[in-house]
Parts: sequence; C-alpha cells; structure tokens
Amino acid sequence: KNIRQDFYWNRNRSTLSIRLRYNKKTNLNNQYLEGGQRFDYTENSVRIKGKLLKKMSAQLDAMRKLEIKKYQIAGRSDKDILTREIAVDLSYRPQQRIEIAARTKWLNSENRASYPIKVDLFSVSPRINYSFRRKGKLRAEVEFNHVKVVPENAILPYEMASGYHGGTNVRWLASFDYNVSRYIRASVSWNGRYEAYLKKPIYTLRAEMRAYF
Repeated sequence: KNIRQDFYWNRNRSTLSIRLRYNKKTNLNNQYLEGGQRFDYTENSVRIKGKLLKKMSAQLDAMRKLEIKKYQIAGRSDKDILTREIAVDLSYRPQQRIEIAARTKWLNSENRASYPIKVDLFSVSPRINYSFRRKGKLRAEVEFNHVKVVPENAILPYEMASGYHGGTNVRWLASFDYNVSRYIRASVSWNGRYEAYLKKPIYTLRAEMRAYF
C-alpha cells in the first residue's frame, strides 16, 4: 500500500515555489526466503525553490523519514531508523550553457532497534555542467563527505548513510557526450570512489561510440 500527497504553492514559478510532501508505504512480504517481513515507511518533507539573483537559484530540502522493518524469524535484525536531512543546492549560470553549482547536505540518522546506532553525515558536492549547442554536454561532479558513527565500529545498515562507511569518503563523476555527426555519437565517462576502509581508490573508465542507421 502506498499513499503519497503533494501540496504546491506557486508550482510553476521560478521566483519562488514550495512543495510539501507526505509519503506512506506499507509492505508485507511472506516469502520463505525472506523469512517474513513487514516494512513501514513514512516521509514528511518540504522543498523550497527560488531565485536569489538573476543568474543564481537555490533549492532547500528538509526531510524527516521513518523506516521500520520487522522480521518473523530469528537471525534477522529488526530496523527502526529515524532520519532527519537538510540539503541546500546553489546554482549559478553566468551563461545559459554553463552551470556552476554546489550541494551541501547534513544528515542525522538513528537506528532505535535492539542494537542502537547513531550516524551524522556532512557532505559537500561541487559540480559543473557545460553544454555544446546542439552537439553535446560536459559534466563533472565530486562529493566529499564525512560520516561519524556511534558506536565507532558498528556495521551500518544501507538506509542510514546511503551505503557509506564511517570516516571520510570521496566520490566523483566526469562525463563527456558529443555528437560527432548526425549519425555518430561519442561518450566518455570516468567515475570512482575512495572510502576510509579502502587502501586505494576504485574507479571505472568507459568510452563508447554509437552509429545510427
């Protein structure tokens, strides 16, 4: 069962708009492999978008969500995760084809089940986008974040920190797409990550050429 309701004020105005959201999900899974699971999710959030200057815009997101998972067999740990999150995104366009932006996020999450865990996450993500008129796009983004975990050596459920581990983490992405001709498109991407528990960064480099007939 899923119930979602959005309330808007000035929805189509770029100067200032507000969105309030209520989202409720309930799921009962009785499959044998899962051992029986009940999942409840409740989200309350607000989004405020507007222009600070002629060429600068901002977006503020504030959210509170509660995720509860209860299992019917032994050996599976129940989860009762309360998360509060605030994110601010600033975007500056000196020209229509160029965007220079940054996103800052603070997250506090607490697992209130039988084995309590607390998490504080702070991240900064600068990015740049450049569009080649009718030809392609260049994009680069990097995220720096620090995750504080209490107790320090606890194993984090994925839901508490979006899959991040405790300590300092870095993720990056760079991509380039270009229309060589009407029927040929080339793309190159480089993405990777470095986390506190890794001895060296892990990254992937991909190049692709497509022809359309």
